[in-house]
Amino acid sequence: MRTATLAFLALGLAACDDKGTDTANGAYDPTAFPGGSFQFTSYAVDDACLDGAMAVLFLPEGDGTTNDWAYPVDLPAWSDLPATYDVQLQDPFSTMSVTVEAGDSVGTMIVNGAEQTGVEWDADNYPGCTVDMDIDVAVVINSDTDVSGTATMSTGNWTGDTCPVVSSDPCTIVLDFTGTAL
Repeated sequence: MRTATLAFLALGLAACDDKGTDTANGAYDPTAFPGGSFQFTSYAVDDACLDGAMAVLFLPEGDGTTNDWAYPVDLPAWSDLPATYDVQLQDPFSTMSVTVEAGDSVGTMIVNGAEQTGVEWDADNYPGCTVDMDIDVAVVINSDTDVSGTATMSTGNWTGDTCPVVSSDPCTIVLDFTGTAL
């Protein structure tokens, strides 16, 4: 009986080990998040209105792969929210001003209404085609060094003779990503 109790206790302690991402049991307090520079990595793209064409921008090696963002993304400390600053995005996107705020739940940062206008859409396959995008982002703080998130982009104002046929306008694209502190 004593051996079974010790084994059960050891399993219980192993399950409670602080892995840095467990916020459900209080192991990490996201309000203590210090912010910093993060390497974001895309791992999934859902674009139901462009027949998967948006995936090429964020996952150039195809579905089931990951892709590091070209530039690090700075995240503010939780105590500094709200914070407004510029974020450098990879081509074909440009620098974008964002306001990061606390979300509806503690440990979630949000960006609502960020914009990119006149983005040249896939210059190789659709030269001269530009599009405007409204971007909303939700970042979940998992630990001081680990975040995850979703960017929801809504496209509109497709301009140019070479633009792809979009099955719905606006077209909504959802990008899932992770982030690791540098």
